[in-house]
Amino acid sequence: MAYEIELAIFGAFVGLFTPIGVYLAKKIIEPVFQLREVISDIMYSLTLYGNVSSNPRTSPRHHEVSDILRKHASALLSKLYLVKFPSIASSFGLIPDENSIREVSKELIGISNMMFDLQFVTNIFKSHEKISKLLK
Repeated sequence: MAYEIELAIFGAFVGLFTPIGVYLAKKIIEPVFQLREVISDIMYSLTLYGNVSSNPRTSPRHHEVSDILRKHASALLSKLYLVKFPSIASSFGLIPDENSIREVSKELIGISNMMFDLQFVTNIFKSHEKISKLLK
């Protein structure tokens, strides 16, 4: 995983073999990188399944994508709760701010709910754009 390399570099920087370095790496830095990985997965899925989510209908594929988006929304919030001092991590540009993360989770659930009805196509496109902006 990409964050493991960054974590190793950080660990070497703070002295991974010291108790403080181990604590910092495991409890403070690792959750930030896990959250960043979930954000990456979300952007990947929105691109990969954009053709499915933006063409509402009821099919097994649509239900599968709906479940994937809901899992991403849940993972995003669960990883956020593991981050110690999210406002500090956000101020350093390591993660988006906490409100943006919560909003992205809501938008993902919204897309998941809307992707079965044609009347919501415009809203789905707006949600895709909003998520992209919030996660930058």
